[in-house]
Amino acid sequence: MGRIMNATEARKRRGGATLVERIKAADPARAVRIERLVAEASVEQIVQAIMESKRITAAELARRLNAKAPQISRDLHGGLSRATVSRLSSIADALGYDFI
Repeated sequence: MGRIMNATEARKRRGGATLVERIKAADPARAVRIERLVAEASVEQIVQAIMESKRITAAELARRLNAKAPQISRDLHGGLSRATVSRLSSIADALGYDFI
Protein backbone atom coordinates (compact mmCIF):
# COMPACT_ATOMS: atom_id res chain seq x y z
CA MET A 1 0.00 0.00 0.00
CA GLY A 2 1.28 3.49 -0.95
CA ARG A 3 2.28 6.16 1.49
CA ILE A 4 0.37 9.44 1.51
CA MET A 5 2.64 12.45 0.97
CA ASN A 6 2.04 16.10 1.61
CA ALA A 7 2.77 18.67 -1.09
CA THR A 8 6.27 19.42 0.17
CA GLU A 9 7.24 15.75 0.19
CA ALA A 10 5.81 15.23 -3.29
CA ARG A 11 7.72 18.27 -4.59
CA LYS A 12 10.96 16.93 -3.10
CA ARG A 13 10.32 13.58 -4.75
CA ARG A 14 9.93 15.30 -8.13
CA GLY A 15 13.20 17.12 -7.66
CA GLY A 16 11.84 20.27 -6.06
CA ALA A 17 10.01 21.64 -9.08
CA THR A 18 6.62 23.24 -8.68
CA LEU A 19 4.02 23.00 -11.44
CA VAL A 20 4.88 26.50 -12.67
CA GLU A 21 8.61 25.68 -12.67
CA ARG A 22 7.96 22.49 -14.66
CA ILE A 23 5.80 24.37 -17.17
CA LYS A 24 8.43 27.10 -17.57
CA ALA A 25 11.05 24.48 -18.29
CA ALA A 26 8.88 22.48 -20.68
CA ASP A 27 7.02 25.26 -22.48
CA PRO A 28 8.20 28.83 -21.88
CA ALA A 29 5.48 30.31 -24.14
CA ARG A 30 2.77 28.56 -22.12
CA ALA A 31 4.36 29.81 -18.90
CA VAL A 32 4.18 33.40 -20.17
CA ARG A 33 0.49 32.96 -21.03
CA ILE A 34 -0.24 31.52 -17.58
CA GLU A 35 1.59 34.34 -15.83
CA ARG A 36 -0.31 36.91 -17.92
CA LEU A 37 -3.65 35.27 -17.08
CA VAL A 38 -2.81 35.26 -13.38
CA ALA A 39 -1.86 38.96 -13.51
CA GLU A 40 -5.06 39.78 -15.43
CA ALA A 41 -7.23 37.87 -13.00
CA SER A 42 -5.76 39.67 -10.04
CA VAL A 43 -6.95 43.11 -11.21
CA GLU A 44 -10.53 41.91 -11.60
CA GLN A 45 -10.35 40.00 -8.33
CA ILE A 46 -9.16 43.08 -6.46
CA VAL A 47 -11.97 45.23 -7.88
CA GLN A 48 -14.57 42.55 -7.17
CA ALA A 49 -13.27 42.12 -3.61
CA ILE A 50 -13.53 45.86 -3.01
CA MET A 51 -17.03 45.91 -4.47
CA GLU A 52 -18.06 42.99 -2.28
CA SER A 53 -16.59 44.51 0.87
CA LYS A 54 -18.38 47.80 0.22
CA ARG A 55 -21.54 46.06 -0.98
CA ILE A 56 -21.39 47.83 -4.34
CA THR A 57 -23.13 46.06 -7.19
CA ALA A 58 -22.07 46.20 -10.82
CA ALA A 59 -25.18 48.29 -11.52
CA GLU A 60 -24.19 50.76 -8.81
CA LEU A 61 -20.62 50.96 -10.13
CA ALA A 62 -22.01 51.60 -13.61
CA ARG A 63 -24.15 54.42 -12.21
CA ARG A 64 -21.16 55.95 -10.41
CA LEU A 65 -19.11 55.81 -13.60
CA ASN A 66 -21.94 56.97 -15.84
CA ALA A 67 -21.44 53.76 -17.80
CA LYS A 68 -23.69 50.99 -19.01
CA ALA A 69 -23.96 47.74 -17.06
CA PRO A 70 -22.62 45.58 -19.94
CA GLN A 71 -19.39 47.61 -19.94
CA ILE A 72 -18.90 46.99 -16.22
CA SER A 73 -19.60 43.30 -16.77
CA ARG A 74 -16.94 43.18 -19.49
CA ASP A 75 -14.53 45.03 -17.19
CA LEU A 76 -15.09 42.56 -14.37
CA HIS A 77 -14.75 39.52 -16.64
CA GLY A 78 -11.38 40.13 -18.26
CA GLY A 79 -11.62 43.68 -19.56
CA LEU A 80 -9.64 45.36 -16.81
CA SER A 81 -6.46 43.68 -17.99
CA ARG A 82 -6.72 45.79 -21.15
CA ALA A 83 -8.04 48.93 -19.45
CA THR A 84 -6.22 52.21 -19.62
CA VAL A 85 -4.70 53.77 -16.53
CA SER A 86 -7.39 56.44 -16.79
CA ARG A 87 -10.14 53.79 -16.74
CA LEU A 88 -8.59 52.01 -13.76
CA SER A 89 -8.22 55.33 -11.96
CA SER A 90 -11.89 56.17 -12.61
CA ILE A 91 -13.01 52.80 -11.26
CA ALA A 92 -10.82 53.18 -8.18
CA ASP A 93 -12.20 56.67 -7.58
CA ALA A 94 -15.79 55.41 -7.95
CA LEU A 95 -15.02 52.79 -5.30
CA GLY A 96 -13.46 55.35 -2.96
CA TYR A 97 -9.83 54.33 -3.57
CA ASP A 98 -6.76 55.95 -5.09
CA PHE A 99 -5.21 54.19 -8.07
CA ILE A 100 -1.46 53.85 -7.53
